[in-house]
Amino acid sequence: IVLAKPWRVMAEYRMYRYNRAMRRARTFEEWAAAAAALDREAGNDAWRAADESSDYDWQLVTRTTEHLRRLREEGGDVHDILLTLRTVLNRNFGGLGNQKLYARAHVGTKLAVEAAQREVAACLQHVADSDRLTFSDKAAFFASAKKALGRSALCLSGGGALSMGHLGVVRSLIEAGAMPPVVSGTSGGSIGAAMLAFNTDKEMLEEVCQPDISNKHGVRWFKPVHKQVMSFASTFLSQQGARMMENEDFANTCRAYYGSITFEEAYQRTGRMVSITITVASRAAPRAAHPLVLNFLTAPTVLLWSAVAASCALPGLMRPVTLMAKRRDGQETPYHPVGVQTLDGSVHSDIPSEALAQLMNVQRFVVSQVNPHVTPFLRQTGAGANPRRNTIIQWCDSVDRYVNISIQAKLVKLAKLRLIPRLFGVEIGNIVLQRYRGHITITPYLSIFDQFKALSHPSEEDMRVYLLQGERATWPAVAAVKGLLALEQAVDAVARRFPYATRVTSPPPRTSPPKRVGGAEAEGGDDGRAAGGAGVGGAGAGDAGSSTVRVLPVPSRRPRLRTPMVDPMSG
Repeated sequence: IVLAKPWRVMAEYRMYRYNRAMRRARTFEEWAAAAAALDREAGNDAWRAADESSDYDWQLVTRTTEHLRRLREEGGDVHDILLTLRTVLNRNFGGLGNQKLYARAHVGTKLAVEAAQREVAACLQHVADSDRLTFSDKAAFFASAKKALGRSALCLSGGGALSMGHLGVVRSLIEAGAMPPVVSGTSGGSIGAAMLAFNTDKEMLEEVCQPDISNKHGVRWFKPVHKQVMSFASTFLSQQGARMMENEDFANTCRAYYGSITFEEAYQRTGRMVSITITVASRAAPRAAHPLVLNFLTAPTVLLWSAVAASCALPGLMRPVTLMAKRRDGQETPYHPVGVQTLDGSVHSDIPSEALAQLMNVQRFVVSQVNPHVTPFLRQTGAGANPRRNTIIQWCDSVDRYVNISIQAKLVKLAKLRLIPRLFGVEIGNIVLQRYRGHITITPYLSIFDQFKALSHPSEEDMRVYLLQGERATWPAVAAVKGLLALEQAVDAVARRFPYATRVTSPPPRTSPPKRVGGAEAEGGDDGRAAGGAGVGGAGAGDAGSSTVRVLPVPSRRPRLRTPMVDPMSG
């Protein structure tokens, strides 16, 4: 057989080399070069060039693309373009949102799909430039388009020290221009989410997503393991409950990294919509525990450091904490009434998809998942999720998947019957019943030895591993994330030209106030707000349930707005 088909053997060997080069790549450029070569060798380029596919309605998509191009280039009626765009501007038009379109080739999807996305962007620009529509008509159209498309969100899971791998995911997405506008973080993921809240993209790349970030301020996230064991043993029978760490130590670390910035101040600085999930519980009614999503709309005065400390307070690791907020005079005060406890957000909602959909009109989720009890049951989505494998490896992979699905099904049954015992006062069944996937799921590879470091303070060498593994897991998904954001970014880019026509405007431009010293101090007045800003939390929260777009007259002179506001449901 080998002598009869030597070309096949050589082709398989070349694809093996390209796959190995992709696995060993240390930069996106190295990975992309190997991926492009693999696509050529595997015939994926031909697959991309062919319009036909059962994964989307290729005839509808190609006809619509050609129809829009003809209207735009031949000076057709702009109202006809608007009519067609209203049909196209939804996530599932013609099956364009099907993630299977991004599971074959590594460097993109069908050329017809990419051409459709480019043509829609060109038509949006054409509508914005047209003199046949009034300013109010354009503003109303783009406002409704943003609402119909909704937003995309990046959700960072829990995972202790393993959550540092999220920073590699973030670095890859920022460098690729594919960073979703909404971010959520839970438990260990809240550490990276809070850093995204008050750091611009440039600062994230230059200062945060670096190997020295875990030791930057001379404090530790975790005590040495032997001290954690001793602390747990000495407090096992205490009235306050067993714990491996003291809340004060972790809170001091959070203060060093986040200073006294609140959600509102962080949003005013970067315009990034960041949420942190905690669990609200009560000693009197432990079964009444429920998740709470904190952000600039729901909790504008809550301090970032306190939100992170609460979201990471895993029972058995730390005691429940008191959530802290900042008063108008800058003093810290408890956020909840006396008796309310807050603890690890992943206990009830590792991925707060329902809350984000309600608060910020999020319709698509990119999940970075590093929880060691979850990743064995997940499969990477995007390019490379279904690699070319020989029959034996495919059979073994199917058996492994069957075993995983069987285990999950049995655990779900036990959880629904409430046969899984409680641990440290936590309903373990709630952890089993959660949904940990997104429309795109990124699972950084971490060895069994790395997973044993989940409760260890990451060294600089550990950070290099976490960052690189996060990047390597993200590169195959970059094309899928870009496809997810394509229409959303196209609409948003044009809609920013009409900030005064709708009731509220787009997120504020990202500014850079004076650099932080040591922690993350925001420049502000006695009321604790960032420099040059009035509060946005109250107004935004009040608009959350409204879907009416009111067009205002265009001012003769452009007014100066100190703090632009965002409607959480405007898309």
